[in-house]
Formats: sequence, C-alpha cells, structure tokens
Amino acid sequence: MAAQDTTGDTAGDPAEDTADNAADNAAGVTVQTVTGPVAASELGMTLAHEHLFTDNRRRCREPDPDDAEAVEIAGSPLHPAYLARLRFDPMLSRDNAVLDDADLAVTEALRFRAVGGRTIVNQTPLDCGRREGDLRQVAERTGLNVVAGAGYYLEAFHPPWLRDATLDEIADSIVREVEEGTDGVRAGILGETGVSADFTDEERRVLRASGRAQRRTGLPLSVHLPGWERYGSEVLDVLEAEGCDPAAVVLSHLNPSAGDVAYHRALGARGTWLSFDMIGIDWWFGHQNTQAPADSVVASAVAGLIGEGLGARILISCDTYLKMQLHAFGGYGYDHLPLRFLPALVREGVAPERAAALLTDNPRDLFVTAARTGAAGRGS
Repeated sequence: MAAQDTTGDTAGDPAEDTADNAADNAAGVTVQTVTGPVAASELGMTLAHEHLFTDNRRRCREPDPDDAEAVEIAGSPLHPAYLARLRFDPMLSRDNAVLDDADLAVTEALRFRAVGGRTIVNQTPLDCGRREGDLRQVAERTGLNVVAGAGYYLEAFHPPWLRDATLDEIADSIVREVEEGTDGVRAGILGETGVSADFTDEERRVLRASGRAQRRTGLPLSVHLPGWERYGSEVLDVLEAEGCDPAAVVLSHLNPSAGDVAYHRALGARGTWLSFDMIGIDWWFGHQNTQAPADSVVASAVAGLIGEGLGARILISCDTYLKMQLHAFGGYGYDHLPLRFLPALVREGVAPERAAALLTDNPRDLFVTAARTGAAGRGS
C-alpha cells in the first residue's frame, strides 16, 4: 500500500532531531576521499553503498558438469545472451563477478555525474579487488568524490593472519587504512564489514574489532548483513559492547526484509542507519534459493518508514558489484536511483524533496553523526 501524508510534522522524533543537529554541524566535518578531504556539506548527491571495483569470484559456484550452458557461462566472458540465465543465477558467471576495468568504471560513473551525482562511496574492503590506484583515477577523470572503504568482508575473504590476531591487532590494521592508507589512498568509511548467514566466530571477532576502530576514527561503520536473515539487533549488540554508537552504524542489505516493518522499526528505534542498498537487484539468487524484491516493493517499504518518522535514518543505493548491473551489459547503472527510484518513492506519496534528501542530506548526516560519536568516544 502506498504511504500517505509522509510530509507531516515529525517534531519530537529522535531521528529527525539528530539529523537537524548533524546538518547544523556539517561545516566542521570533512570526509576523506581518495583524492583528499572534502567538506561533508559538499558531498552532494551520494551513492552510499557501491563498488566501482571488486572481485567476488570466491562467491561463485561451480557449474553442473552435465549442464553445457552453465559450463559455458561459468568460463566465458559475460555476453548478453547469458543475461536471462544470470537473472536466475547471477553468481554462475565468474566474469560477471569482477569489476576491474578503469575505463569502463569512468564511463559508467560519468552517467551518474550527468544526472547531478557528486559522490560514490566504494564499499570494497581489503582482499576484494579494491584497486586503490584505479579508484583515484576514476575520481580524477570524472570529477566525482570517491570514498574508499576499509576493513574485512566475509570470512571466506579474510587474510590468513586474521585467524590468530587479537582484537586490537585487527582494529589497528583497520585504523592504519584510515590514517596511513594503501598506495596513497586513505579510507573514508569502515566497511563493508562482512557478516554471513553463518555469522562465524571469526566474523564476530572482526566485527568487534571494527567497532573499536569506529570509535577511534569517528568514521561510519557499514555492516554487510545476510539480507534474508535477521541479524541486525545482534550486530548492534556486539558493536555497542565495544563502545560503538549505533548512530554511526549502517546496517546494509535490508531490501530482502522489506516487508518486515517490525524489524526495521526496532532497528530504527536504536538510532542506527537503515540501508536499502539493493535497488535494481530483483533477481532470483539460485545459489541461495531466494528472490530479491522488486523496486516497487522496496519503494513502498521505504515510503512507509518515512511516514513513521524514520526518513532521516534511511540510506539508498544499488550495491553495483556485478557487470550485469552496468549499462554496458544491459543493467540500470549508477544513475538508476535519481532516474527511476526517486520517482517511484514520489508515486508512493513521498514528497519530492524528502525523496531527494535520501541521496543528499542523509549521506552527509551519516558522516557528520559518525564523526560526533567518534569524538565523544575518544573523549570519554
């Protein structure tokens, strides 16, 4: 059902009040991009959870040797003829799972800039094909702000040394990415930090260390949730125990739980950020036996949360991590949100300025609020 009267009075709502304060203080906060610091107030239209470069081949499955088409798709360069099959099994193609072409990234990113885009947050962590030099090249060639991520993804992607490392050693390694950087590129956000459906002991330890790093750096901490599970509250419990304020935490991949209003309401009540960052991903994930919801379903859910006063705590993005999501391969591209999803929100009854704020005010306020919580933690 479409949300009604989502532009009404939200006075007294903690999320709205916090956002107002964040806007007031934005002038004093800078965001580290791959080419240097930028005032939070200058971020402009921002995609808060994307990947310009990434390598997810470790998540690909082996094809059935008796399925000739699957064997061909798995071992061949991505081709338009494969897209119908991949919409029902996107991780079948190994080539689909890699974004490593700087020229293509520039071309695709320029489509976002052409519709008013200013900033892309690249949430590719260590050992996942982050390509720091290419990130800088994209920023320089497009004029966009590009923010790099730090930390560690799912356990399958962890470097071997993490297994025996202490929490402080892991936290120190994350903080070094922020303070010193890699190949001259310093991180401006922590994440996406990986939590799998198994939520392994090692992932839990890395999450705890990431919470400590957040408190030390004052950067937002973005957590990859297994979208079809309900781990949000547990993740916040783990992080709060390490002194990390939920107001600095982004819970990613909430699209699959779009119909679970009680879940989102409970998370929002803790002051965390609700990230619906799978816009445009409506595939059947064959390797998981799950269907991602259509944009219309997500738009209705987001509109409902805005109507409940949680609009100041919502982020939206497309989580572009496969070639098939790019324009060059028939996908929606990085410009999908302003061109198609914001109008979908307006059709659901959201005021145009409130819809637009999800891509401007909210990402800015995320960085401002995280900086304040980090400063409070360091001063305690």
